Amino acid sequence: MKLMKDMLDRIGIKKFMCSLNLPEKGPNRGYTATQTSECFWASIWIGAGRFSHSAH
Repeated sequence: MKLMKDMLDRIGIKKFMCSLNLPEKGPNRGYTATQTSECFWASIWIGAGRFSHSAH
């Protein structure tokens, strides 16, 4: 996981995603769109086969 985190930091994906017009965190959402995307990528990297297998 550290290697994946280092790769994402090196390519600047978080900065890029923050520049997009993504939905803002609201009262019904505890996580930002960027955090949700990062969690989804991490779950895919560790073997989740479906979106329902991923968790924050």
